[in-house]
Amino acid sequence: RAAAHPSSCLPTWRQQGQECPFGRELAFDVSWNYEVHDTDPFWHLLAVMWSFVPVCVITLAVLEFFLRRGTRELQFLLFTATITLFNDSILKPLLAEPRPEGSCACTCGMPSGHATVSIGM
Repeated sequence: RAAAHPSSCLPTWRQQGQECPFGRELAFDVSWNYEVHDTDPFWHLLAVMWSFVPVCVITLAVLEFFLRRGTRELQFLLFTATITLFNDSILKPLLAEPRPEGSCACTCGMPSGHATVSIGM
């Protein structure tokens, strides 16, 4: 997965073939940071759960589209697919902004796909 992104986005530990020293990568470029979780588990768990909200909304939108088959639902799905494809395929490689220290995700960090989809919603 990281091979599709510029090597400038890869953290040093990944370039050296090591595992993430901060925690582990979850699905959809979300990181579980052991140090933050040990320091403040409630807020860390809330932040991790909040990171999955756009995924849940899109999943519900797909279900709604199959149930209603309306143009509004189709338009929303096409918008989220288009903005995600544009962001991940063009903007992230073009800007090649690495993620902040402490992240276990190996893709470029900015512009944020989570924020882009959330604002579009």
